[in-house]
Amino acid sequence: MSAPEVSIVIVNFKSGDLLRDCLDKVFESRNALSVEVIVVDNCSSGDCPERIRNRHPEVRFICNDLNLGFATAVNQGIRASSGRFILAMNPDTRFLQDGIGRLIAFAEEKFRAENAGIFGCRLLNSDGTLQFSKGRFPTLARTLFDVLKPRRWRKYDHSGYDSASEPDWVTGACILIRREVIEEVGLLDENYFMYYEDVDLCYRARKKGFRVLYFPGTHVYHFYPHSQRRGDRDFIPVEIRRSHLYFYRKHYSRAAYCALWCLTVGFAVGLAAMSPLRSVFKPGTPAGNTGARLLKDLFLNGFGHGRAYSINGTIVANPDRTCTAS
Repeated sequence: MSAPEVSIVIVNFKSGDLLRDCLDKVFESRNALSVEVIVVDNCSSGDCPERIRNRHPEVRFICNDLNLGFATAVNQGIRASSGRFILAMNPDTRFLQDGIGRLIAFAEEKFRAENAGIFGCRLLNSDGTLQFSKGRFPTLARTLFDVLKPRRWRKYDHSGYDSASEPDWVTGACILIRREVIEEVGLLDENYFMYYEDVDLCYRARKKGFRVLYFPGTHVYHFYPHSQRRGDRDFIPVEIRRSHLYFYRKHYSRAAYCALWCLTVGFAVGLAAMSPLRSVFKPGTPAGNTGARLLKDLFLNGFGHGRAYSINGTIVANPDRTCTAS
């Protein structure tokens, strides 16, 4: 049997009907493309695999007993795949029309002509407005400037979405990777639990000579960017800062890493100082103290060294991850 043109890898964590709807759109929009679909389930509760198998029996499931994080789960799917392209998608994404086919056609052309190996597409919010999905590699200057922006504006390019372009990286919410990139560069770095694993892969690919391209001709809805974990409003900002620091530690000089560490300490102190004022100026705001969590991780838990992370005050480190931790 010949290998499929594209292997679609979707990481599921308690996504429920979002995963069902995502898969419905995948099979609806694939047209004549030869695809295989692999869902890696990170210890979701309920009968999701059984319900999906009944609806789409061709879907292959990998079910984990622990929440292994996004990068590790994507790697499981890649190892089990055989397609010439790997399309990693979030379960809260929806392709429009023949979006997969157009993206593959663009990638085929650009790989042969320009050695492009990683591709992103135009992401849309649920209301159809543009969602930022590409950017430049982080620098200390950008980090300082980003502190002044809303979270959804940080890290990303804010223009250049109407035509094809070559950013430094494209978001992993919907990312197409030529298999040659994985063979040459390696899998996603599993020291990232979530966030920055896409930036890291693009960084390594570009160092090996592969180009990273953005293609506006494929439109994909992405409904819940930076969706907040239930009961833990501090998880995402802490995890973003941890992954940011690990990226610096891995790829940049020690001086740059130390400078970012100091900036993060200052940011955390500011957040911790403002936390008591939250209930005064924003009555009804859920309890949480991102600043205190950041400081604890920075000074006690090896922050910036990769996999260690804390959930609801409990330190969870590889390999002792639990299903209820995330």
